[in-house]
Amino acid sequence: MDLRHLRYFVAVVEALSFTKGAEKLRLAQPSLTRQIRDLEKEIGVRLLDRTKQKVSLTDEGRSFLADAKRVLNLAEDIVDHPNVILISASGAKSVFGNENPIGKILLVTSGSVPVEIVGVVGDVRSARLDQQNDMEFYRPFVQENFPFLTITVRSPLPPDSVAKSVQAVLKTIDPGLALILPQPVSEIMAQALGQAKLMMVLLGVFAGVALLLATVGIYGAVAYTVEQRTGEIGVRMALGAQTMDVLRLVVKQGMVPVLFGLVVGLAAALALGRLIATQLYQVSAHSPLLLGATMGVLAPAALLACLFPARRASLVNPVEALRAE
Repeated sequence: MDLRHLRYFVAVVEALSFTKGAEKLRLAQPSLTRQIRDLEKEIGVRLLDRTKQKVSLTDEGRSFLADAKRVLNLAEDIVDHPNVILISASGAKSVFGNENPIGKILLVTSGSVPVEIVGVVGDVRSARLDQQNDMEFYRPFVQENFPFLTITVRSPLPPDSVAKSVQAVLKTIDPGLALILPQPVSEIMAQALGQAKLMMVLLGVFAGVALLLATVGIYGAVAYTVEQRTGEIGVRMALGAQTMDVLRLVVKQGMVPVLFGLVVGLAAALALGRLIATQLYQVSAHSPLLLGATMGVLAPAALLACLFPARRASLVNPVEALRAE
């Protein structure tokens, strides 16, 4: 459809006469009449009722008039206003460094359209939540648009009510517009984070089981050692060793290998941390806080596993221990 046909139609409607409309457009009346008929033939409806005395709009013509004026206004806006763009903060820094990007010219889209930067906006994550976009830019809809739009509405109302309200507004713009797949942001976030949450839950379960097994293993090893050294412990206590001395002896024996393992594990985590970097969100695999918290969980668990056998060893009766020996 030619914009010229829309201008001709609006001119005739505003003048309510083909003669006055032709004078306003500086066209011959037969030519204007033919253009209007071509427009009606193209869209398949009758827009005007014509008589010798007047010209009036049909019901379809009234509906079409609003659309025609909107399209013409958009076209005028494109012509009268320069091409402009908003750019993301990361994009501005990557292209212009520390320079002020306002007023700079960029070539965007496949047609290399020159546009002027009129503002800088915050960064968003439009591709993946765990991946920050290097470049994002925003163009006025009348200057560049796409066949599908995403409409975001903030409202305290239920999602169904919001969807119906948006659909009602769209119908006032164009009855043919459809609202596809309305979703609350919480549902979209749940879908985006679903796999990551599942992975974290599984890793958490496996880590918990591993911690439990390690604690039970340390307890078993220290308890076995205490059992083997019952006679020695009895001799020490008979010679004057106090309860704290026995506790210190057993705990030291159990914790030395644990501390050695923590040091080796810390070195391995620093060396191989990049392998789990993709599973971390805005946290470095070499974060001192993260590594310190991990060691802060493992060390007390190992100490607790050593304390129970150590406590039992401190309660050994020296006489019974020597008799059993």
